[in-house]
Amino acid sequence: MNVCYRGERVVLVRDGQSAHWNRATRAGVADQDRLTPERLPAHAPELNPVEPLWFVRGAQCGRP
Repeated sequence: MNVCYRGERVVLVRDGQSAHWNRATRAGVADQDRLTPERLPAHAPELNPVEPLWFVRGAQCGRP
């Protein structure tokens, strides 16, 4: 990130998965002054383009 976005503000968009916002991640974000975390609202797959892929993958693995 420091190489690609040197000196620029960066917005970290995350979903509500608790594993994606653990203690280590929160500490790492807190150390970055230019990093702004934004959480996606719950039950809003239209804002997270990866969500439909998880649904398809789950169906392929035999989950309803």
